[in-house]
Amino acid sequence: MELLIQTLQPRQDDEFEPEQISQEIEAELFKAYGSVNKDYKTKYRSLSFNLKNPKNPELRKNVMLGAISVHQLCSMTSQEMASEDLKKQREEWAKWWTEAAKVGTSKQTSTDMFKCSRCGKRETTYYQLQTRSADEPMTTFHTCTNCGHRWKS
Repeated sequence: MELLIQTLQPRQDDEFEPEQISQEIEAELFKAYGSVNKDYKTKYRSLSFNLKNPKNPELRKNVMLGAISVHQLCSMTSQEMASEDLKKQREEWAKWWTEAAKVGTSKQTSTDMFKCSRCGKRETTYYQLQTRSADEPMTTFHTCTNCGHRWKS
């Protein structure tokens, strides 16, 4: 608890005392994990890091003013505890990766030459890659557009 008290150093605008919040966090973590095990320690480290992160002062402020309850705090994931800037950056990365994935699938060709072994439909897309040495034939990757089944030949 002393480490949490140091993490939550008192400030003038705080509604609660760091000792009180630290005790509540400790009790909530113990209630959630039952003992001081690996998961307990991992969650404790995550909370401590996020509460003292200088790039995320809003989390500490919201906890100390009561806007986020100790129960809510202890059940939050590290993504939920992240600063607004980091959340926006992650959202941008997700959009970028989604677009990049779409670009990668544009090399697929639709055809009715192949029959899906799962649903029996002939609505498929395929693409080819050289996965083995150059003197071996290319591998064809198939995807059924009806049921999503994937296979290679």
